[in-house]
Amino acid sequence: MTHQGHSNNANNFVVVTSYEFSDIISYLNSQITNPAENLPTMKQFSSLNYIEKGNYYTVSQSEAWDYFKKKYTKSIETKRIRDMDDLLNSADEYVKKHKN
Repeated sequence: MTHQGHSNNANNFVVVTSYEFSDIISYLNSQITNPAENLPTMKQFSSLNYIEKGNYYTVSQSEAWDYFKKKYTKSIETKRIRDMDDLLNSADEYVKKHKN
């Protein structure tokens, strides 16, 4: 399944959910994590938004990409990740393959 992104109409930007953020961290660290473990990192983002109805958080895709490029530069280069869509798709595939 290819990641399509989530549109947040209220703010009109593409976001990454706390679940996707966790999947990306899992992929980049080669170790499965859960959203609660990564929430402290997400809470540092200026674009943080809580979605009460779904009980999850979102951050802007561009802010998340900047964070991952800076923090995981070597891993992103080694895995030949080109952009955020590529990262989301690779993370999704990784988690599907490695989660119980």
